[in-house]
Formats: sequence, structure tokens, C-alpha cells
Amino acid sequence: MKYIGNYKDWINSSWIEIILSMKGFGAPKDFNISLDIDSGQRSKMHESERKVYEIYGTDKIFFHLLESNCLNFQIDPPWLSEKFDWWITKMYPGQFIPIHSDGPKHLKGKRYWMPLQDWEPGHIFIYENISVSRYNAGDLWEYENSLAVHGAINIGHNPRLILQVSTFGES
Repeated sequence: MKYIGNYKDWINSSWIEIILSMKGFGAPKDFNISLDIDSGQRSKMHESERKVYEIYGTDKIFFHLLESNCLNFQIDPPWLSEKFDWWITKMYPGQFIPIHSDGPKHLKGKRYWMPLQDWEPGHIFIYENISVSRYNAGDLWEYENSLAVHGAINIGHNPRLILQVSTFGES
């Protein structure tokens, strides 16, 4: 991962209040994913994603996803000039995102990762062979490889909030 800089002053404190007050989609359970061989969903899944679901199941909640179209605020990242999509991953204590690769849908654009709070013990992000911890709210990281394996865990005492941003095309 490549560190871009810190944008803490850009984060609106009301976003945190809104995110904490909402549950979001419990992933993967709320997405009603089917691993049936005849399922159209199964055939569209990236191999890494399918493997995670086969190992961990699709009937549990690993983390919560808050998509931009479900939130009552918009963001305008100062580090971007191209079109983008964004979402929030929220992990309560004891939740995790298994090691996976996002697959080819992210190949054309860039992917960014930004914690919305200062690091707390137990909040861990893994990208390829590094563990990202001791970060500050607003630290912006770019995935250097959009197909890199990554995952996260919250073994802390408070929710972990991460902004994810993905651009649509080459910049």
C-alpha cells in the first residue's frame, strides 16, 4: 500500500455520528448469496470471494457495509478528480473480513482506504504481507495492486469505521 497523506481536517464529524447510528447491510448474510452450482451469483463471483464463502459460509455477518446511496451525506474527496464510488465498512468488536481479493472489477481504477477514526488496539488491516495499525483518522492509503489479498479484524472494544473509495477508470 502506498501512503498518500492525511486528510483528517476533511472528515466531517457528523459523518461519524450518522455511520455509528446506522446498522447497514450485514455482509454476507444480508446479501442472500447462493453457492448453488446452478446459481447465477456463483458463476459471477471471483474465485477468491467464492473460496471465502465456501470456508466461512454466507449465513453470518462478518461486518457491516454502508453504501453511499444509503447514507444521507455525500463526499467530495480532495485527492480525486475522476469519477468514483465509495462505501463505509463498519466492524463491531469481534467482526472481521476474511483474507480475499476483490477480483477484476477493480482493475481499471484506483482503490483507496481511509480510517475515519484514530487507531485503537485491536483494529487491524492486512494488505498482502503487511499489517496496517497505529494509523490516524484521515490517513489515506492507495492499493498499489487492486488484486492484492487483504482483510481486516476488530478485536478491540469499539466499532472500526473505514472509508473505501474506488475510481471507475484509469487516471
